[in-house]
Amino acid sequence: MRVTADHIEESIIAAENRDKCLAIQNSFIQTLKEVKILQPHRRFILEGPLLKQCRRDRKIRQFFLFTDCLIYAIESVPGKYFMSGEIPLSHLSVVDIPDNPELDYKHTLKFEASGKSFFVFASSEQEKDKWLNAINDATTSMKEKKQTLKTESMEHPQTIIKAPTWVPDAQSTNCACCGHAFFLIRKVWIY
Repeated sequence: MRVTADHIEESIIAAENRDKCLAIQNSFIQTLKEVKILQPHRRFILEGPLLKQCRRDRKIRQFFLFTDCLIYAIESVPGKYFMSGEIPLSHLSVVDIPDNPELDYKHTLKFEASGKSFFVFASSEQEKDKWLNAINDATTSMKEKKQTLKTESMEHPQTIIKAPTWVPDAQSTNCACCGHAFFLIRKVWIY
């Protein structure tokens, strides 16, 4: 009886997950790039709005966390989204950024990935912790499953080259590449 009850419960959970993934997929407005949320191996974990640091300012983006990736989107009309980006969890690391009133960093996380790195800002410390823990748990679970399957396809996080994180002009005083200070006149050295 217990085995049957467990099997029924697993079937119900799988059906609810499939329905949730299908609902998320249907909330995306189809463009030239097809959005494929519903995948046999994918499970939904968490969704919610976060402020994403863009070039000029911070903008609200809807984030969707799954067992294999993080997707973020722009809300066009209530409940309808345009795909903005997708980051595989195998290429994502999350850094907890301490609050810094001078830089206006409060409840901040840094998402680092090979394709794009950026800061996000949660509305509260609890929301920040919820996202940080959910992403770290999903990444750990994915790594454990890959090791169980004895696949070597997943790259080690230290070998993945992270994209630089955009820093707003007002907060940047030195070049991120060479370290030289910015000033009004650019010097050109001719040898």
